Amino acid sequence: MYQRCFDNASETLFVAGKTPRLSRFAFSDDPKWESGHHVHDNETELIYVKKGVARFTIDSSL
Repeated sequence: MYQRCFDNASETLFVAGKTPRLSRFAFSDDPKWESGHHVHDNETELIYVKKGVARFTIDSSL
C-alpha cells in the first residue's frame, strides 16, 4: 500500500480551475487490500481499478 497526502497550499498538480483538487492519492498492488469505513465531508472519492475485480459498499445514509 502506498499513500501520499498533498499540501494544497504548496503543491499544484493541474492547471488552475481545470481539474479537481486532490487531497490524497492511494495505490496498492495487494489484491487483498481494503479501505476501512470512512466518511468524506465536502469531498468526492474517485476510485480507479486498472484490472481485476473490485467490490464496494456505499452507504450515504450516515
